[in-house]
Amino acid sequence: MILRLFIFLLVILPIVVFGQKKKFKYKYEIRLKSQPSTYTIQSADTALEGNKCLLIFKVTDTFGDTIPFANININRINTTDIINCDFNGLATLTLQSDTLDISVLAMFFTTLKIDKLVGKANSKITIKSTLGKANSRYIGHIHSVRQLTDYEINKMVDDLSRDINDSELIKNKTCYVVWEI
Repeated sequence: MILRLFIFLLVILPIVVFGQKKKFKYKYEIRLKSQPSTYTIQSADTALEGNKCLLIFKVTDTFGDTIPFANININRINTTDIINCDFNGLATLTLQSDTLDISVLAMFFTTLKIDKLVGKANSKITIKSTLGKANSRYIGHIHSVRQLTDYEINKMVDDLSRDINDSELIKNKTCYVVWEI
């Protein structure tokens, strides 16, 4: 018993009292935000035979890089057409003029929905879609040397959600982030 007390006083107590202090003592768990998907539509008249319209799709991410092989679902009253983009993020389809509900889907990106798009006869419709990243499943753990304000935490979440990894708090070694797998 005396030997255990002696070991405790000589070894353990100095480590606890004078030992290395934790540099990063504040911890926060964050969940990244998903980015919204957006689109623009340009319509022009064209010479197509019959009662048809031409749909042209260009699918990119928020940085302007193309998203290859994205799925495009086009729902009409009686049918559903499914087409895939090529390697350059482009797809075209000619169909009967109708009211269309369109969904653009790609893995790791938020789904884009366009409801009640009217495909007029003898028209060419160009849809440029920008898909945002679906980050909501990523969880990060921020370790910080000091307590962070709500503004700093929200700014870091926004920056990391948009793939900006050069946050001022990370650069000056106030924080580091560990990702949960």
